[in-house]
Amino acid sequence: MNSMTPSSVCSMLFFALFSIDFTISELTSLSIETVRRQVKKLEENNWVSYSKKEGVKYNPNEENNNFLAGNFNVMEVEGLGQLLDVIEKKTTSK
Repeated sequence: MNSMTPSSVCSMLFFALFSIDFTISELTSLSIETVRRQVKKLEENNWVSYSKKEGVKYNPNEENNNFLAGNFNVMEVEGLGQLLDVIEKKTTSK
């Protein structure tokens, strides 16, 4: 016989949801309500998915992924190139 009541299941689900939000809140120093609002916005804009079982997962749609690849990856490569130039100048000036 299962001793779980609907009330205890609801309490567990609320705790699971609260725990995930609380962890993000602790890590970022943002309030729990801010985390919930921002996760909801990210989910609505197809950047993340959220489930009570798995929590918040980075899950961009194809358009968002292409945006990142086309913009941020280019900046990362440029930044790496600049870093390598600085290292080369430093090592050849000795």
